[in-house]
Amino acid sequence: MKSIKLKDRLKKWNWLYAFDREYAKLRLEREVFWNDAVSVCQDAPQHLRDYKRALRRQRVSYKEYEAYRFIDLDEKQRSQYISEMQLKSVYRKTIEIEVLECFDNKMMSHVKFAKFMHRAWMCPVLSSFETFEHFVSSRDCIVKPWKGSLGMGIFLVKEGECDDLKSLYERCRQEHLIVEERVHACQEIEAFHPQSLNTIRVMTMSNGERTELIGAMFRMGTGEQVVDNGSAGGILAPIDIETGIVIGNGRAKDGTQFVEHPDSHIPICNFQIPYWKQVVDACKELASLVKG
Repeated sequence: MKSIKLKDRLKKWNWLYAFDREYAKLRLEREVFWNDAVSVCQDAPQHLRDYKRALRRQRVSYKEYEAYRFIDLDEKQRSQYISEMQLKSVYRKTIEIEVLECFDNKMMSHVKFAKFMHRAWMCPVLSSFETFEHFVSSRDCIVKPWKGSLGMGIFLVKEGECDDLKSLYERCRQEHLIVEERVHACQEIEAFHPQSLNTIRVMTMSNGERTELIGAMFRMGTGEQVVDNGSAGGILAPIDIETGIVIGNGRAKDGTQFVEHPDSHIPICNFQIPYWKQVVDACKELASLVKG
């Protein structure tokens, strides 16, 4: 009887801790978003009041408020958007910590999803300088942090063009960077922006028995960027998950729309993603490896 009561009390404490942690994160995020808005439009009080209402009800950052033109939308139209803050909150409530850690830690994900990597990689922290030197000297490499997102901290090292491999090795060890072989997309996708990989972001949901696709985006780099993340200047375009056809214009994070890629001038809408069935099958198989 005592053990049952203790278990119930532990559940209650865990729930209260989780609630308190979630509330603290929401308060911090709201404070950061509000300060961003004040710094930009402090001389436009009416605009600021409208954003304050959107922040309270839809929990949008000021960048999202501007990008989605909330100032021109009514409450019903605004409610059709899900903000990044809301999405992260759902993740924290529905996805187990171990699963989030696996996707956040590239070392863990590279090992767990080795079948889907299709490229060589190495970790300088766990390797000798000789191993690192041989790896980097024999191919183009992408260097990135173990943890991180938004394309931050990622850079390209071309074969034979690094004059001080020893310094690069020490930097990788100090900053916890991993090194991957640079890979290229198929010709049709690479043509949009050869400097970056131009990836397909696919969102899935699974109940443990069946996995379904709920959305997909085509991501393209721009300019001299070697990444295609929207936060690093990339362009995103929606994909019809049934056909693999791009069904809208490209859009930058600031809301700018593109009928064609600004560098290659290739039309974006109606582009057929090659090998779409293989993409869908691979995503469903990968999702089946994740529990929780």
